[in-house]
Amino acid sequence: MVRPRYFSEAQHGNDTKTVEPDYSDGATRRAWENYLTGQADAVSVRSEIAQSWQRSMTHGVDATRSQSRKIELEDEIHRLRRKNAHLRSAALAAFSRLEPHLADAKAMLILTDKNGVIIDAIGDHSVLDEGQNIHLEIGGVWNEDVIGTNGIGTALKTGKPTYVHAAEHYCQGVQAWTCAGVPIFDPFDRTVIGVVDLSGPPHIFRRHNIALVVAAAREIEDLGRGRLDRRAQQRLDRVAGRLAPVEAAEHVAVARDVSMHGLGRRLGSNLTRGVAAHAVADQEQAEILLDEDVVLVVRATAANVGLAVS
Repeated sequence: MVRPRYFSEAQHGNDTKTVEPDYSDGATRRAWENYLTGQADAVSVRSEIAQSWQRSMTHGVDATRSQSRKIELEDEIHRLRRKNAHLRSAALAAFSRLEPHLADAKAMLILTDKNGVIIDAIGDHSVLDEGQNIHLEIGGVWNEDVIGTNGIGTALKTGKPTYVHAAEHYCQGVQAWTCAGVPIFDPFDRTVIGVVDLSGPPHIFRRHNIALVVAAAREIEDLGRGRLDRRAQQRLDRVAGRLAPVEAAEHVAVARDVSMHGLGRRLGSNLTRGVAAHAVADQEQAEILLDEDVVLVVRATAANVGLAVS
């Protein structure tokens, strides 16, 4: 069986016009230089790139940076990876399937957390090694506030699939790269929880590569949704017994005109022994922290009170 090719064979040379017909490295570089020196607006580049350049400049990003920032403490990196274990687990299948195709493709596939910190990376070993020179590696921080326009940070900022090619990068030190980043959304509240990014030298770029990254991101979301559904059920089972004394307590009012602030206090004071409780309440919602990662959310409408575990 012939394995399908997701990437074009590696090419050599710097003729980027053969790679991206709408892109001119010379014109883009001149636009970048003129923008930085205040000689002209970035009208000759794509609007999403121009807007990102403006955000980068406004935030004071140093356009002469040669690399991004990296978290140096190994313990901190391990902590972040553990914190995002659910995201890494959901990404495992997609990354494992794509890894053989990346081996000789001069490309690397990256997973970041919601702040643009790289928590996993696979791919061509030569490209992984080159990525370390600019901290495009586990522990590297790639949000726009740190390193300006790039596939990871700009996708995080806009919430949209984004490709950034060569001189479109804001910082000079990363303009020898091309990248396509796609945000990963929480399957329930649709907040951005991470990014999948395909990066490598400019000659690997094809506009349709971003479709592959979109597919990987959607697969991660689907797997994450399934895992969260199972975890939610397990959490409900785990806390059901704890809630019984609260539900049976006569002085916990569940009524049409219930005050959520008062209900939050009462629930917090009547949880079973040994369960840490902290109520954060307003007139519509109370949240009680049952343990390190289980939150009982109590919501009220004009007609009833609902309980949910998140």
